[in-house]
Amino acid sequence: DLKDAEKNRSFVFHLNLSSQRLKQVPKEVGALNKVITCNLSGNDLDDSSFPEEFFEMRRLEELDLSYNHLCNLPPCLCMFIDLKKLNLTGNKFENPSHQASLVTKLFPDCEVLY
Repeated sequence: DLKDAEKNRSFVFHLNLSSQRLKQVPKEVGALNKVITCNLSGNDLDDSSFPEEFFEMRRLEELDLSYNHLCNLPPCLCMFIDLKKLNLTGNKFENPSHQASLVTKLFPDCEVLY
């Protein structure tokens, strides 16, 4: 529950907002700056679903954006300097392998699933 996570944000390291029918990532997730894994799979997210606050989760190591409606990589993905795993499976990328190669250029040690 996001409200509980906000109250205990110093102790939230894993955030699971999968299959919530989200069309927009809640701005409140930006306050959860100790999160290292974030699961946003199975929602209704598209290229305009990411508020600036989302990119304040600077410690993020794993991000699951699978099975949404993304056509492009989220803006400012480069803010996640510790990113080690990114799941982009099941989105609407015209050329998924090209998107994956863009990520690996930014993060050579990042595993990208597409």
